Amino acid sequence: MFASLAAWRLILPDATCQEVSTNFGTRLRSLLDSFAQFTSLIYPLSTRVDGMRPRFPCSASAEVTSDGSVELTRVTELSHFGCYLETSKQRTPGTRVTIKIMNSGQIFEATATMLYSRPTMGMGVVIREVKSVFQSILEDWLQQSLKQQNQKPSIDNFERE
Repeated sequence: MFASLAAWRLILPDATCQEVSTNFGTRLRSLLDSFAQFTSLIYPLSTRVDGMRPRFPCSASAEVTSDGSVELTRVTELSHFGCYLETSKQRTPGTRVTIKIMNSGQIFEATATMLYSRPTMGMGVVIREVKSVFQSILEDWLQQSLKQQNQKPSIDNFERE
């Protein structure tokens, strides 16, 4: 990177080199911002901020429909922009899917695009289209998850089976 910039300095006047350097820096920042947003959607890490919105741990049943087949799975992470689904079925990145998530007696449905797949582990999807009725359900789930994470540990909060 720096070697190529030094080569430009041998060929171009200083003013042009400054312009190339400034444009390069601006493009690099833009590329890094885009990369940060992309990786925050596809790499599952519990409760981190992915540039704009936090991602939350989630444990809910889900259905993934693509190409006429339906697979039952589990959601392990959820955000405003996507989720991570445990699945053994391999799909090609870019595959359009419909996801239905069932949690606390409510159903969330959205169209999504599969971003990546980890064989026998799961896949990350980015949400593409959500109807307003489902958007409010998603908002509620994310708020509940945030409240649970901010709670101090207590024996009263312990779930019994």
